[in-house]
Amino acid sequence: MKEARAKEYADHFEHMESTLKVLPEWPSDEVKREADIQSIRACVDESLNLARMILKDLGHELAEDEQNLVTLQDELIITDAMMDRMSLAIAFRDQLLAAPTELDGVILMEKIEHVKFTLLELMELFKEVIEDYLAD
Repeated sequence: MKEARAKEYADHFEHMESTLKVLPEWPSDEVKREADIQSIRACVDESLNLARMILKDLGHELAEDEQNLVTLQDELIITDAMMDRMSLAIAFRDQLLAAPTELDGVILMEKIEHVKFTLLELMELFKEVIEDYLAD
C-alpha cells in the first residue's frame, strides 16, 4: 500500500517540478504565454491535491483548500509565511480563472515567477513530510 502511495506522490512531484522548471521568465508569444498561464494554474491545483493527500494519509478530515492549508499550518507542516504565500498563489489562480487578460504582461510574469518559487519550495516541504510518513 505504501509503495503505491509513494509512487503516486513521486509522480505528482515529478510532474509539478518538470512543469515549473521549464516555465520561461518571459514567453515570446501569446500562445506560449497562455500555455504558461494554464500550467501555473494546474500546478497550484496539483499542490492543493497533494495537500489533501497528505492530510488524508495523516488521518485528518478534508475541507476546502484554504482550510486544508490551515490544518497543515496547525500541524507545523507549513510555516505562517508559506501559508501567506500559498494564499496569494490561490488568489492569483482565481484571478487567472476570472480575467487572465486583465493583467499587464510584466506583472503577470512576476506573479508567475513568485508562484513558481512558492510551489517549488512547498514541494520540498511536502517531500519531507512524505518521507517521514512512508518511513513509519
